[in-house]
Amino acid sequence: QNEHLTDKFYRTMKAAVIKILLVDDDEDDYIMTRDLLDEIKETKFDLQWIAKYDEAVGIIEQKQHDVYLMDYRLGERTGLELMGEAIYKGVKAPIILLTGQGDHELDILAMKSGASDYLVKGHINAPLLERSIRYAIERKRTEEHIYHMAYYDSLTKLPNRLLFQDRLKQALALAERYKRQTAVLFLDLDNFKKVNDTFGHCLGDELLVSIADRLKKSMRRSDSLTRQGTDDSVDTVARLGGDEFTIILTEIRQIEDAARVSQRILDVMT
Repeated sequence: QNEHLTDKFYRTMKAAVIKILLVDDDEDDYIMTRDLLDEIKETKFDLQWIAKYDEAVGIIEQKQHDVYLMDYRLGERTGLELMGEAIYKGVKAPIILLTGQGDHELDILAMKSGASDYLVKGHINAPLLERSIRYAIERKRTEEHIYHMAYYDSLTKLPNRLLFQDRLKQALALAERYKRQTAVLFLDLDNFKKVNDTFGHCLGDELLVSIADRLKKSMRRSDSLTRQGTDDSVDTVARLGGDEFTIILTEIRQIEDAARVSQRILDVMT
């Protein structure tokens, strides 16, 4: 399976245009990076250059790039600070830190802070830069694949029991911090065993997938009865296993809202 993913990755790299954001306050370094990328013929790159820290934050928030190259020295701020902001804002794309001189401690700190790689400017050539970008993207995709296998149900693609427990802890912590109310709904399918026994497990699986789709649609953000417009509240639909599902309502105005959502789910399932 790993070999299949790697082959698919290489084919994707050759066919796609890799969008890169370079954050560096030195125009000469931008020109050097541009020229190095132009030397790489196997892959097409779309390079965007931002010189100012604050402007970079706004661009990074849009999450439109495949890779981020960040200089360590950005005036009074550092690339490590910018990387921290990017990770805090939910950026999943790999980040490569650039520096003017080699520093072993900075190298280790960059990796611990979430950098995919650490490059010394004076030692960068086209093959090294291409390799760093390629490895960073591949490593990030592998990590996401492993994470998805660990925390998502393979059949319905819903969060599994482990992720549900984690989301519940977060929801309870936010509810306590902001004085909100949180509800948890448990669902199971009556007589589901008869479906498997009568029609077979393949059709039973199709039914579970259909149930999951209906649950997700019933909890769309724009249609939620419980939403109060805060960005950090996300309702979670999860499959605990078998025919058991659960829903976390992260923010309800009153207890009756949970009953209304429950009735809406029953109507969707009917």
